[in-house]
Amino acid sequence: MADNYKVLAQLNPSSATQTVLYTVPFREGTGVNASFPAQTTVSSLVVCNRHASSADTFRVRVKVRNESDDNKQFLYYDKTVNAKDTLAAVIGITLNESDVIEVYSTNGTLSFNLFGVETT
Repeated sequence: MADNYKVLAQLNPSSATQTVLYTVPFREGTGVNASFPAQTTVSSLVVCNRHASSADTFRVRVKVRNESDDNKQFLYYDKTVNAKDTLAAVIGITLNESDVIEVYSTNGTLSFNLFGVETT
């Protein structure tokens, strides 16, 4: 198994659209491996509001592989980021193969950056 420290994802989603930020990849080789699944450790999420004068709000949810949308999945819900401001969250969550992180920006003025380690 190999650890790859990296920028996991960067995204500027459209306004009011739930969008996939990151999906844990399959283990290298033949795909899903129940004995040694791929894993990701998310170290931090940085959300930046690029708008000069207006605040924006965001949502972040974690969906376990193949799960339907459910309110229990939210890490942030309508959290405000002021104009020209940044929120940096050190979250240290672990994800398994095919788990998904989705984001949402009310006004579409937010940039999302996700950092961590992929183990495959």
